[in-house]
Amino acid sequence: MNTSSCDATTPLHAENIQTINDDNIPDNKIPADILQKIIGELMMKYKKDGVLLNLEVDKKLTPINSCVGGVPYFPKGMEYPMADGQPLILLCQINYSEMPKLANFPTEGLLQFFIGTGNYYGTEHSKLIYHKTVSLELNQSVPQSITDVLKNALKEDLPFKGAFRLTGKIGETFALPEDRDTLFEKLAMKYSVNSWDIEDDVCKATDSLTTIKSQYGGCPNFIDENVYEDDRNTKEVLLLQLASEEYKRDEPRYYKNEWSKVNYCQYGSGFFFINGEKLKKLEFDDVTYTYDCD
Repeated sequence: MNTSSCDATTPLHAENIQTINDDNIPDNKIPADILQKIIGELMMKYKKDGVLLNLEVDKKLTPINSCVGGVPYFPKGMEYPMADGQPLILLCQINYSEMPKLANFPTEGLLQFFIGTGNYYGTEHSKLIYHKTVSLELNQSVPQSITDVLKNALKEDLPFKGAFRLTGKIGETFALPEDRDTLFEKLAMKYSVNSWDIEDDVCKATDSLTTIKSQYGGCPNFIDENVYEDDRNTKEVLLLQLASEEYKRDEPRYYKNEWSKVNYCQYGSGFFFINGEKLKKLEFDDVTYTYDCD
């Protein structure tokens, strides 16, 4: 069976299964009620919880809040992260005490994601810093010399366009296994349909109903699945997916004429992956940062 037509790591949120019908799955070969049962069965077997992230403009962010962009937490005694003599930019920081609890992830402390200001959305340089203890009383101002450099860097082609508060909720995603030929054949026998049709219709349903969201801990949503092949077996945990996101029509904007909050080639995402054992030990010195786009 040819499996190249369907992204094996595309997540579909559980609440969307009931919306499957003949109208939103074009040219489906399997009746919608049967397709609902098939996808429901797949989700029960391969579902995975993650924290789905919401981005909102907030001009009252403090340095200890979860955010994309904005002013980083910079406690006394911390050296500001640099690369090639230039300060790195805060892409995101997550205060886990503000987030719902997720298995194997911290329940306290703050994790910062710093990136470079060069080409390829800063992937040439990145650094993660974890603070187990977080307090505004420990915070200090970022030196003016660094602030000036950062202000100029913000005019460059960075993946975020402002400062946004992050809030999270637990959500279910699922990802089809890469080797799924036998799986589809068993389902075809069970539901008296063609295994090729299962592949085609499941892929159509996934494409039609998936909403690409910023998240962590769940199944990554790749446009180009080949973008992350080398480290997939050793860095298997999604530490962060920051997805391209446009403002809703009536939503407050950070910049009046800006149309996007996050922009990785319009529809892409930035990804950070870590080894599961490293995550449990709160060791963030070996993390892969990459991105993909349409």
